[in-house]
Order: sequence, then structure tokens, then C-alpha cells
Amino acid sequence: MLSSGRDLVCAARLSRPLAVEYAGAEVEIGHRFQEKRSMAEVLAEADRLNATEGELRWERGDALRRHLGGAAADAYLAPAA
Repeated sequence: MLSSGRDLVCAARLSRPLAVEYAGAEVEIGHRFQEKRSMAEVLAEADRLNATEGELRWERGDALRRHLGGAAADAYLAPAA
């Protein structure tokens, strides 16, 4: 609820079923998710971005790889011997 529009769209792209559930709850209770935006708007933007940029994927370790590099991420994520 406190997320920025950009973060909500990212979350909807990563977990569309949950965003659809929130949109349904929004309709059911008769209130927008946030004062400035509805989940329907968030979903529409997520769908637009998925159509133009492809689906967004996030896998375990991606943040580590992005910030520390592949070797550090692999070492951290490797099962303990």
C-alpha cells in the first residue's frame, strides 16, 4: 500500500495472480488500492510493459549478482558442504 507506482507495477509484473486478487478485492470493497492509483491501473501498466519489454523475471540470487557479481553470488548461494 505504501509502495511507489513503479514498485507496484514491478510487483504486478512479477506476481500477476496476486495483483489480480488485489484488484478484485479493490472492486469488492469499493475503494482504490491507493488514493492516486487503482490496482486496475497498475495491472494495465504491468501488462503494457510486459507486452513491449517482455515478461519480467526475478530469480534467487539476482540482486547479489547485480551488486556483487556472479562469483560472489554463486559462492554465497552454494549449499554448505
